[in-house]
Amino acid sequence: MQDYWEYKIDSMFNLGKSYDFFNNVSVFFPEKPKVNYLLYDQDTFLGYTVKKKEIEFTIWNLNEVYLDTLLLENWSVDFLFNQGLTNIIINYNSSFPNLFLDNHSEDSLTMKIFKDKLLIDKNNQLYYARYSYPNNPLTDSIYLKMGNQYFNSIKIDSK
Repeated sequence: MQDYWEYKIDSMFNLGKSYDFFNNVSVFFPEKPKVNYLLYDQDTFLGYTVKKKEIEFTIWNLNEVYLDTLLLENWSVDFLFNQGLTNIIINYNSSFPNLFLDNHSEDSLTMKIFKDKLLIDKNNQLYYARYSYPNNPLTDSIYLKMGNQYFNSIKIDSK
């Protein structure tokens, strides 16, 4: 609960502050994010992260792609598996705007849950949004509220 209230307080201080990233993306973070580079398969992707204790909000700008569902699903599973994540669940059935697919995965060593969304803009540019939190059945519902607020703040093609 303490993490949730700190998040709410930080969010109130930053209310109305949406950070514009890349060309077509704006996101609300509870505080000013730091630059974060994702290194994967000989590529480097620019992103932004806010880490508060064990909770982390991140978004990366991936490459422009040709929409091939199977290719992107395989890429996502490979990407998550190479991070040591297991119990990977990919979902296509969502009403989230600009969503191509979303994942739920776990790291059994660090006991963290990862919620990921692969988003796409009108120019086929991909964005990978992530929210991670400690795996604790007593607080999962609180962390899910925080993650949903973060994901719902992502606006693609907002300009």
